[in-house]
Amino acid sequence: MQLRRLELQAIGPFSGTELIDFDALGQSGLFLLEGPTGSGKSTIIDAIVFALYGSVAGGAESTNERLRSHHVGNNVESYVDLVFSLESGTYRVRRTPQFLKEGNKTPTAATAKLWRLSETALDLNELESAQVLATRARETGIEITRLIGLNRDQFVQTMVLPQGKFADFLRLDSASRTALLSKIFDMSSFGQIADWLRENARESQKRVAQAQQGFARAASNTATALGVETTARQELSETATGVVLPEEAKTVLAELETYTKSAQETADATAQAATQAEQVAAAATAKQREAETLAELLGRREKLLTRKAEFAAASPRMAKLSEQITQARKANRLATAARAARTWQENLETAQQEFRKHKLPTGFDLATALAQTDTAPTQTSTAPTQTDTAAVATGPENPATAALTSTNGTAPSAAAPTPAPTPPFYDPEQALAHRAQALAAGEKRLRELDELSGHLRELAATEASLHDSVAAQKRDEESLQALQTRAAALAAKAQQHETELAATTEEKHAQETAASAEPELATRVDKAMREHKLATETAELTKLLQNQEAQLADCVQASAAADKHSQEVSQRWRDSIAGELATQLVVGEPCQVCGSVEHPHPASPSPQGATRAEADAAAQVATQARAELAKAEAAQQNTRARITEKQAEIGELTPATAAATLQAAKEALATARQARQTAQTLATKITTLQANIADLQTETQSLAAQSSQLQGAMANRELSITAARQKIGGQLAGYESIHARQEATTQVRNSQKTWNQALQTVADTAHTAQQREAELAAELAASPFASGTEVLEHALEETELAKLETELENYRVETSEVTKALASPEIAQLAGQEAPDLAEIRQATQTAEAALRQARAQATSAANTHKQGSAEYARTQAQYDAWLSAREDAAPMLRLAGIANAGTESLTRIPLETYAVQRRFEQIVAVANERLLNISLGRYELVRTDEKERGTHQVKTGLGLEVIDHSATGDVVRSTRTLSGGETFYVSISLALGLADVVRAENGGIHLDTLLIDEGFGSLSEDALDQVMAVLNNLTDGGRAVGVVSHVSEMRSMIQNRLTVLPREDGSSTLKVYA
Repeated sequence: MQLRRLELQAIGPFSGTELIDFDALGQSGLFLLEGPTGSGKSTIIDAIVFALYGSVAGGAESTNERLRSHHVGNNVESYVDLVFSLESGTYRVRRTPQFLKEGNKTPTAATAKLWRLSETALDLNELESAQVLATRARETGIEITRLIGLNRDQFVQTMVLPQGKFADFLRLDSASRTALLSKIFDMSSFGQIADWLRENARESQKRVAQAQQGFARAASNTATALGVETTARQELSETATGVVLPEEAKTVLAELETYTKSAQETADATAQAATQAEQVAAAATAKQREAETLAELLGRREKLLTRKAEFAAASPRMAKLSEQITQARKANRLATAARAARTWQENLETAQQEFRKHKLPTGFDLATALAQTDTAPTQTSTAPTQTDTAAVATGPENPATAALTSTNGTAPSAAAPTPAPTPPFYDPEQALAHRAQALAAGEKRLRELDELSGHLRELAATEASLHDSVAAQKRDEESLQALQTRAAALAAKAQQHETELAATTEEKHAQETAASAEPELATRVDKAMREHKLATETAELTKLLQNQEAQLADCVQASAAADKHSQEVSQRWRDSIAGELATQLVVGEPCQVCGSVEHPHPASPSPQGATRAEADAAAQVATQARAELAKAEAAQQNTRARITEKQAEIGELTPATAAATLQAAKEALATARQARQTAQTLATKITTLQANIADLQTETQSLAAQSSQLQGAMANRELSITAARQKIGGQLAGYESIHARQEATTQVRNSQKTWNQALQTVADTAHTAQQREAELAAELAASPFASGTEVLEHALEETELAKLETELENYRVETSEVTKALASPEIAQLAGQEAPDLAEIRQATQTAEAALRQARAQATSAANTHKQGSAEYARTQAQYDAWLSAREDAAPMLRLAGIANAGTESLTRIPLETYAVQRRFEQIVAVANERLLNISLGRYELVRTDEKERGTHQVKTGLGLEVIDHSATGDVVRSTRTLSGGETFYVSISLALGLADVVRAENGGIHLDTLLIDEGFGSLSEDALDQVMAVLNNLTDGGRAVGVVSHVSEMRSMIQNRLTVLPREDGSSTLKVYA
């Protein structure tokens, strides 16, 4: 992995936007990240780790809250934008931390987005031309971990080595170091395996215990099923529950087997007793059955004798019943014809009565329909009186009534009336002829009325159409008037719109003229705004310049005083050097100046002297004062230059004058813009008015066309109305309307049709009645009956006749059956004196059956006990086998779980996860020693120790560290806590680099082409520093870029490429790259 580019804004002390080009910075392999303590060096590493994983590099003691800069406003966004390359490609990630915007109560959530970049896009700085891989913070973190192959903990131990982590890892106790390495190398799978084995072992033990409990329950159930006595059963259950090993349970099985055999013997004995009881009960049942049969036969004999006597008494009545049935059969053959003749005579009388109810229709005479077709002498004559006949012949007094029956309004001619016969003479043949004559006349009259009705229907349709046309003509007259009124209103409205359109168009031209000055006025406003801004800035800079001049004067005075003081202190130090050296002289040892071992006249210390430290401190103060003076002079010159630059553009323009000019320009521009908007509004109004005028003209033309069409239709309709009135006027025949004449004609026609139908019914019924009388007479001639009345007297309904025949047949059958039953052998042999004692016999049977039920119940109970006990005994044996099998199956799992979890089965007493971590740690120590021996010139070497956790028998840690000091006097094993600061540093960095190498190898040999080391190099001696730098230079082999974070000034001369953090006056920082 290689870092390519980092951009950040409002992160930590960096208030602005900072950009780091790692490609340029790492060209020489080694680069330095320097700056004063607290200026923000470690923030760079935090930003990198945050961009990748969403959290800072510091770990639990640091939080993401330190990311948000306190030097910017709430509305400034904080973000980190990182570009990095892997073997799979180049990627860009951008994250923003959670922060609270101004005016919000709820913090804005953190965001993240991940892209894949092409090298071309990176070279051209077209970072947005990329493929989006993730758009959410969680998805981004998951995808980056997958791409890099390292989680955050592994990353900060391999590629980014944060401040203070070297010594922390070295000084951790064994348990803490185990926990850290387990997390870095993700040894959770080994712990999960051990947990899985322990859980499965627990389950196996549970299954063994369940199997043993199942055996105990089965043994108890078997004893219960076999009916073992309570005390013995409880003792057996307690024994079965208490056994631990299957071998111990064999005595329980043997005891249960004994009880099972005993149950078998009991079942066999009770079964034999039940068989004997069945034989006794069968004999008693057979004897009872014989006695009951004899008693039943005696009862049947007595009943048969009683029925025989009853049949003998009923014999005379049955003879008469047989004769009645014979006569009824003969009469029934003629009953149909007799009933038909009588029924048709009754129908004829009914038809004649119904006919006489109908009066002769108006206008139809034929001698009053031949005296209502010759009424029979038994009926009262219904012939009309002379007055009625005259009324029917001449019609109603209303002259229009007489015209009903003619299509031209005149009454039709009628046949000359035939004088009606005078009652009481009645001739059936004459009546038949008169019916035919009256029917013919009635049908002719009906046809004439049908023709008239058809003619009147045509006239009625014309009359109805006339009414519709008159109504339509009236409606069209009203519509024409409305159209003319609407056309006048539209003309007035169109004239109003034309007037308004002219006025609006004129106003629009005036507004457009005023709006045309808008571009020029906008330019004038922009110019006025810039001049106002420049004038305001110039006034502010002038005030700033006055303050800077005062500060400059103070700095000049302070610098001069500091220089003077530094010179004085330096002079006093030089003057006191001889006295200071004299204090260091020792008798017999050479002088540092002259080399003499004799010191006859040593100089005395000056009471006004100064030390080297005081001289250096005064010089440092003077240097700082000069730097402050230079800084003040630069600031003053910069401000003066900015004032000159702005005055060159605006001259002597003041902020007040510029503000007035700006306000006037804005007002003029606002007026022009308002005119433009007004012109646009008026243009819309003009368009609307023109559209309205066009719509009015279209509607006016449409109204004119409708009026013309309506007038033509009204003229044509008036001609049709006149013609219809002429056609109807000559056909009214005295009625108010054709419809009234049509209704009167329909009434007469319906009356005629009803009269005709009633007369036809009389004729048809009389004909059928004559036929039925003739048929009956023919059948009577060949029968023993003299009349139809006699036939009906002897006839019976078929149901009644069938009932009588059934009664006679049942008598004959039952008589035969009784005779036959009395002659049967089992009845005939009886004398009637036999009398068996059924009560005594039945009691004996009940006693035998009760004994049988008791024997069967005992046998069934014993058999069930044996059956259930045998089944439970078989289940007990099966549970015993399951127990053995469970123990055999659980044995391997219990042993593996004990080994993996450092149980009694484990010889080393080291859990699986700890063992795996130890192997990794041994690799780390081996790799670290390669660098440590080089840095320490072969003096120091790390070694792992088997440090045990207190209070346990397990070796849960075994990751203790000690240092072997290969001194000249021999190897000495030392605690890491005895190392000096410098020794601790290079031992720690060796261990950290070893850890990084092993993590890379563990994760597939990941190439880490950028390494950042944040550690205090100031504790190293000059020689150790040279050795550490040699190690760091070796790390750059193969094109790797190594960044060192330090504030040690000596490293500046050793590392050419630098990224310097520069503090600002307001407490924020910025970056400067030297590459």
